[in-house]
Amino acid sequence: MLQEHNCSIVRSDHFTDKTCWMLFLRICFTGATTEVHRDLHKALQVQAKKFQMHYMLEQAEQRKNIAILVSRNSHCLYDLLIRHKQGELKANISIVLSNHPELRDIADFFGIPFRCIAQPDGSEQDKKRRMEDILEDAYREFNLDLFVLARYMQILSDDFCQRHSDHTINIHHSFLPAFIGGRAYHKAFERGVKVIGATAHYTTASLDDGPIIEQDVRRISHSDSVKDMVREGRDLERVVLARAVRWHLENRVIIHENKTIVFI
Repeated sequence: MLQEHNCSIVRSDHFTDKTCWMLFLRICFTGATTEVHRDLHKALQVQAKKFQMHYMLEQAEQRKNIAILVSRNSHCLYDLLIRHKQGELKANISIVLSNHPELRDIADFFGIPFRCIAQPDGSEQDKKRRMEDILEDAYREFNLDLFVLARYMQILSDDFCQRHSDHTINIHHSFLPAFIGGRAYHKAFERGVKVIGATAHYTTASLDDGPIIEQDVRRISHSDSVKDMVREGRDLERVVLARAVRWHLENRVIIHENKTIVFI
């Protein structure tokens, strides 16, 4: 099919899941004009129906639109904005959304629109609904492709997660599945762990239980305080989240049930 359109394969990765005997492929190729891309899409539709395949065909140069969600922690936001400015993240950071106003100056410094979505009045359920309405408005306004939860300390509703599960990435300050929820470093300290970690995953209705994209760890000792663990953990969070976002932007991640295949 590619040869017929004078396209050249530059990279091909595959993985066979022997538990379900499914083949996962990622193929990068050159030579596809807009017209060729359209013809390939039509041909793949026929083959996908014939062989019961799922596929995605994207042009690598097409930049995705991102919204970064934050609360009061700034380290992941700084890291993503710096990487974006240096050209490491091939995307458009369209807006920074926050339930607190404190990080507005950071977004302003990098020239990124900032929108505070705090809802001071009403019940917790009403505030959550209004906040998620603002997220949905931003999704449509900026034609967003990805939400990045860069230490956004709010639990998203089941409905929101179901609508956006395959394009919402969260960074959790723990090596999941251990220490789900908040204050993960404090819980780790109480258990006397010798390794701390960070996990980037897609969001689902189940808290911190979505498909894992990337994880990393760092050894600690009995002499490390909670403050030490938080400092070390922030370094991990920056790197792990940046990797996950970059791999998603480069279409290196395939979600299958509650697991991921990541071609790196």
